[in-house]
Amino acid sequence: MTDYRIDTATVQAMQRFCESRHMPMQIPYFMALRTYLGMVSGTDDVMFMNAVARRATLNQKRAGGTMVNAVPLHTVIPTETTLDDACDILFREQMDAYRRANVATAEILDDALRAKFHLKPCRGYVSVSTTFQPYFADGGDLPRFRFRRLPNGANTMPLYVSIMPLDQSGDLWVNYEYIVGYVDPVNIRKFHRFLLAFLAEIDHDPDRTIGELRDAARAGAAGMRIETPDDMPDPATETDAS
Repeated sequence: MTDYRIDTATVQAMQRFCESRHMPMQIPYFMALRTYLGMVSGTDDVMFMNAVARRATLNQKRAGGTMVNAVPLHTVIPTETTLDDACDILFREQMDAYRRANVATAEILDDALRAKFHLKPCRGYVSVSTTFQPYFADGGDLPRFRFRRLPNGANTMPLYVSIMPLDQSGDLWVNYEYIVGYVDPVNIRKFHRFLLAFLAEIDHDPDRTIGELRDAARAGAAGMRIETPDDMPDPATETDAS
């Protein structure tokens, strides 16, 4: 397990982009993920899993319980599609999936995947799973802090990508939990550099096709710096400049 940073400036740029397009904040991040998966797989037909937490009934809400479903986000987006159109496709697919997130989807999902990928009995399908959990706070009078994620030594999915803050700085952190021997950490670093470059290209000029953004991000990915929590000052020990 490892955490890599998305800096505040990039987060704010994506927030402005999403506000201008009236779309949820996770869309550009998910678009970067599906574009990368399509690039390395050589296909426009991409599916990944989105973990969605729901309290499906009033009793569950009152009990504080949470039901977490794995929702498949399946899109076919040709590389000549403009970013705006591609984001709209992903947004509509996401909303369609989320409308069904109040029911247990495990068996339905298994049946759908078996049919789509022509799986034999006792065979399954796995993909990257992801979730986006933003929390923006200016800190105020709250104590300065930074969460640290600690692995428990087990992961049920080959790769689980969780995007969320670890502190009040405005940064987002991408947590990569993976099965050792199944996912190469080198490929995780390659993807994170691509993610940073793809978001930077959206900020630079969003009026391009997915293919143009992909190629520009692929060219610029090598120059992207990867930062972990250990590279950043601890907010709890920082002192105000005043």
